[in-house]
Parts: sequence; C-alpha cells; structure tokens
Amino acid sequence: MKSKKVIDLARRLREIREDLYGEDGARDMADLLGIPVRTWTNYEAGVSMSAEMILRVMLITGASPRWFLEGEGPPYSTSRRRPQTEDPRHPPRAT
Repeated sequence: MKSKKVIDLARRLREIREDLYGEDGARDMADLLGIPVRTWTNYEAGVSMSAEMILRVMLITGASPRWFLEGEGPPYSTSRRRPQTEDPRHPPRAT
C-alpha cells in the first residue's frame, strides 16, 4: 500500500502535467523530461522518482518546491509559464 505522501505527490505531478499540457499531455511531459511516456505515467501512478527527476520537474515547470513536496502554498514559484525548451539534462552554462 502506498503512503499518503506518495499518493499526494503523484496527484500533484498529474496536476502539473494537466495544467501545462492538458489531460492527454503525458507524452508531451515525458518528451520534455527526456523519459519514456510509460515512466512518466508510472510516476503519476505513484512509482518512486529519483531526487534528480524531482528537481528536474520543479526546474522545468517552475513548480514551487513547497507545493510540489508538501501541497502548501502556490503551485508555481514564478508566474505559470510554458516549460523551458532547453534539454534539462544539459542546462546552459553560466557565462
């Protein structure tokens, strides 16, 4: 049986994806993260995510860490925007 925290995190993942890409946007979200769509749907079903993936989702979507992990406060750290189009595995280097 999955814990309430895991179920809540999975629900917030789904909320972010639906907010950004709509009900049928799992493939778009997976493509953005560079993962198979099945992996993304597993995350939405409550399968464990690595810390790196949690951070990547927050960075790309602008999701507020407090809301994403605890469900408190506004959902986005910044005004809601379309996710970054850069490859999240290779962020731009500082100049």
